[in-house]
Amino acid sequence: MRRLQFVCLNHRLDSMRNRKGLWFGLLALALVGCALFFCFSSSPDEPVVNGHPLGYWIDQFAGDGSGESPEAIQSALSAMDDRCVRALIDELNRTPSPLLEAFDNWKDRLNRGTDPNPESPYRRAGAALVLGHLGSRATNAIPALENASRRRMRIPEQGEDIRGAAIAALILIRHDSLDICARKSLDVADPYSGDYRYAFYRLGTNATPVIPIFVNAARTATSFDVKYFAAHSLVWIHRPDLTVPPLISMLKQTNNTSRLVAAESLAEIRDAAKPAWNDLRLMLNDPDEKVRRQVTNVLWQIDSVAAQQLKFVQPQRP
Repeated sequence: MRRLQFVCLNHRLDSMRNRKGLWFGLLALALVGCALFFCFSSSPDEPVVNGHPLGYWIDQFAGDGSGESPEAIQSALSAMDDRCVRALIDELNRTPSPLLEAFDNWKDRLNRGTDPNPESPYRRAGAALVLGHLGSRATNAIPALENASRRRMRIPEQGEDIRGAAIAALILIRHDSLDICARKSLDVADPYSGDYRYAFYRLGTNATPVIPIFVNAARTATSFDVKYFAAHSLVWIHRPDLTVPPLISMLKQTNNTSRLVAAESLAEIRDAAKPAWNDLRLMLNDPDEKVRRQVTNVLWQIDSVAAQQLKFVQPQRP
């Protein structure tokens, strides 16, 4: 009797294992099917601009760098029509389900970032920036951009990118006050001030008129955060002819924080900071250790060959 019970129990366990294996197999097939669908499906209605789908040009704005020359990007922007604007608005308004977004993030990691991720929030930020660079041709996108500038995301950093890109686009399209946005970016008590800082990061030379605001804050602010953000905003504007001189003057201040922040900011622009070389070299004997370490790194980044001729051989660890 016990033997029969044992055999029956084993039979039931085998049956359960088989059913479990069947369900896992079906789940695996479903996942493979989804992967094939999302990897190889594309929207046949996506506009084509200068031989590339619109998504290709969005991806030029979605990251920090670009695979195309500025001339090619400007040519593509000039070729975009009302159909492209509508498609960009749809892209900006996209709200994928959390499951779909998680799957696409997994696919992106699997591809090691080699393929564009159509569900990525950075793609939506790229769409906002393209709309901004279309200027007055994208005025009908203003409501969508206003909504995007207030959007909250499950991952806070991603929301900051989308909101900041939308703010930058609104500045370019309807000429919102740069002065107001600059001051908002320096209001560190505001939890969303980072949105405006990201907007200036994306505006680049378009933010040239507010350089005096950031220069004044970098020189006079008593808060380290305000001083830091103001100095780095100067770097993001990409006008070293206008921003390096005030950063050099900060190197000469008696305040250790000012010298440190100025050196850190100059490190970001590398060889464009060459006019500061002599002032930085004199600071190798700065009384503050953190300043000396940062100055060492800046000199190395500006000109590694010339730096080797000084009293150090390798850049210092932070």
